[in-house]
Amino acid sequence: MPRLLLAGRCLPASWDVQVKRISMFERHADPIDEAAALAATLADGAIAAARAANAPESHPDFDGETCIDCGDDIPKERLALKKIRCVHCQSAKEHRQKQTARPTWNQGSWDSLES
Repeated sequence: MPRLLLAGRCLPASWDVQVKRISMFERHADPIDEAAALAATLADGAIAAARAANAPESHPDFDGETCIDCGDDIPKERLALKKIRCVHCQSAKEHRQKQTARPTWNQGSWDSLES
């Protein structure tokens, strides 16, 4: 059995066993690295979505005190969160968005299942 060389010198036989163990570990580490990278990507996406959902809102018609949809005063708590709609109008907006949103399926649209 050939011995490992390092800088022109033979390494002890026990080092050969250690090198084989390391290379075996490296082969099995790749799926773990891939899983960690996927988890990091998903976490980054979740963080970006949370930041976007909590980002301050702006609108050219917003005067800093009244709802841009109904004109009622916005509570101070919502103003502190940089919101531009009252609770009622924001709820109505979200409801409309849910009604018009088209659900998707990871292989295509739900419409493709009907065919």
